[in-house]
Amino acid sequence: MRIACFLPHLEISGGLGVQCRMFLDALHAVAPQWNLEVMVPRDPSALFPKSGIEPVADTVKPWGKNLRLHPIDWPKEYSLALPLDPVLGSLLKPLKPDLVFSSYYSGFQDPGCPQWVLYHDAGFLEFPERFGAAAPARLATLEAMKPNLTGLVCISRDARERICKGTGLPHAKTEVIWHCLTDLDPRAARCADAIEKNQQLWPDGLTLAELGDFWFSPVGAATGFNRARKNMPNLLGAFREAKHLPVKLVIASTGVLDRTMLAELLPPQEIDQGAFQPGAISHGAWISGDERIVILPNLDRKPFLDTMASARGVVYPSRYEGFGLPTIEAMALGLPLVASRAASIPEIVEDCGILVDPDKPVRYIEAMASIERDRAWAKQLGEMGKQRATQHFMPSQCGSKWRELFERSLRR
Repeated sequence: MRIACFLPHLEISGGLGVQCRMFLDALHAVAPQWNLEVMVPRDPSALFPKSGIEPVADTVKPWGKNLRLHPIDWPKEYSLALPLDPVLGSLLKPLKPDLVFSSYYSGFQDPGCPQWVLYHDAGFLEFPERFGAAAPARLATLEAMKPNLTGLVCISRDARERICKGTGLPHAKTEVIWHCLTDLDPRAARCADAIEKNQQLWPDGLTLAELGDFWFSPVGAATGFNRARKNMPNLLGAFREAKHLPVKLVIASTGVLDRTMLAELLPPQEIDQGAFQPGAISHGAWISGDERIVILPNLDRKPFLDTMASARGVVYPSRYEGFGLPTIEAMALGLPLVASRAASIPEIVEDCGILVDPDKPVRYIEAMASIERDRAWAKQLGEMGKQRATQHFMPSQCGSKWRELFERSLRR
């Protein structure tokens, strides 16, 4: 089978980039004989200026000659929300694929073969004001693709329900395929002795040893809608009042640590310099005046995972996720998880973490405190999460679903 893939985030840090690399790893686990023609932007930093860049050699190399990268010069003013034909159509036709897959909301009006498009969530349908021109453009693109669209792939059942409701697309034209874990070993988690505590997490940055004991909260995503949905100001406001918690709270982002991001992450009283000793940027990280809250700048994938693996637990207060990749990362690492009872998160976590009402941020603090008081329970939660991760989120499981979907499409 020859598959033409458009993976615009393949070299980008954060969840969207991880998803693209997971897709290739998962397919290779079950169908290494297939031929993949992978279209990517030649300069991803031009398309995604606030995101970090990740090397993809380890993802591409196992495929050998069966995977070819096709770097393309993406037109500066052409939105990713529009049909791909004007930019990629002349490249696609000579490839003569059996099937086309696009990983980010858009596809081709005339692919000439079966076509699947990945929809991560329904945010642009439910909060169009946060997406501006991209919201109606994505809907118009979906209408343009429909005559030659085999279907949409959704990353959770919750996302599918929201997407079908918002687009009017029938369930029969959608499939659900969860994410999987490929760049850490969820069966053994990470060995603490193998993590270099005194190595800087970024150039001229802090080390894990300097962070001390901490809980970890991954933010991810560099756009306004994504940052707002992460619910971080409410969590930080509640943590500020929890003087009894003898730990720091470390937040990891995947965007540029600037005034705009800080205003979206911090509670208003933290920005008001009259309320507390003001926080400041130090070694590239934002550190609160009392040093209890640390916001890290963009981290590469390895230091991100090392930081998560070194935490006492993970708190994930997001209100809205298509999937919530950090939940399975935390579970795979055997960490106790406190997360929101919202959107797709209960579907992914089930009873392997403590789920709380995102509108009652004090509940996060109460859950964290209960885990700190009872480390035996913390270990039990971690073991339950690890077991769930190995049972449901492995590359072979995810890859088998992709292979079945693509093979079924060609039999129609």
